[in-house]
Amino acid sequence: MAAKTRRWETRVDEETDALASAAAQRLNVSKSQFVADATRASAEEVLARSDVTVMDPVLFAELVESLDTPDPAAALRKAAQGPRSYRRA
Repeated sequence: MAAKTRRWETRVDEETDALASAAAQRLNVSKSQFVADATRASAEEVLARSDVTVMDPVLFAELVESLDTPDPAAALRKAAQGPRSYRRA
């Protein structure tokens, strides 16, 4: 474990303080250690989830299928068949 060189000060309500104290005591660690461990675990989870898009499998399958199905885009087709506004040399 790396040396602890950072110090935090934070304000919490009485209920949160009591909850953290009780949980730390139950785990037989200091409140500071409990808060540091909980913060680290929560931060790692948030960062890990931010790299992944969670999507319902059915919706994902529909998305992939829609990418394989061309859109008729009638207006785009008409514009592409019209006269060109420039010519390549």
